Amino acid sequence: MLKVKEMILVVVFLIFQVQTAIGCEVQYGLNYPRHNIDSKILGTWQECAIWCDTVPGCNFWTWVHNEAGGSNQLRCYLKSQGVISGINKNWRAVSGSKGCTNSVQHNRCTPHYGRFWYDCGSFVNFFPILTWQHCADVCSTLAECHHWQWKHDVKKCYTRTGGIANTCQLTQNPDFVSGIRNCQQAEFQHLKLF
Repeated sequence: MLKVKEMILVVVFLIFQVQTAIGCEVQYGLNYPRHNIDSKILGTWQECAIWCDTVPGCNFWTWVHNEAGGSNQLRCYLKSQGVISGINKNWRAVSGSKGCTNSVQHNRCTPHYGRFWYDCGSFVNFFPILTWQHCADVCSTLAECHHWQWKHDVKKCYTRTGGIANTCQLTQNPDFVSGIRNCQQAEFQHLKLF
């Protein structure tokens, strides 16, 4: 009976996704190189997208997340060109086009962009999911889910059974956005990184 309830919750999330999938497609783990017109420190990629919308000549943006370290950490780069000039994989980057301000936001936590769970229990399920935010929500509804990872290029959510333990590790992988059940950011501090 519990499995049926869990599957009903997943279906509700999928229906909600279709109704809220508006705006641009954010590209996790990709950098639009060159053609910078301005840059500054901003706390989220959503703030970077909003700034791009307000600056004449900005057509694309790249934001470097807080796990990157160094002087580029949390830096937003506004671009006059993007896709035409080439894209490269970079686990530290999140990129998008002008008009991304309608994307669904998630206020509970900041996930690990460009990271993949390694050696952290078995996979429970995988679902076609449009955003990492919905993947985090699905994990919180499944009793056996302790970790989640969302593969952005194929829009799939993978839920995992592993609890927070010494064996759980994050490795760099530009294709994924990862988090834990209920996305409690503080617990990430105890994990080893490759």
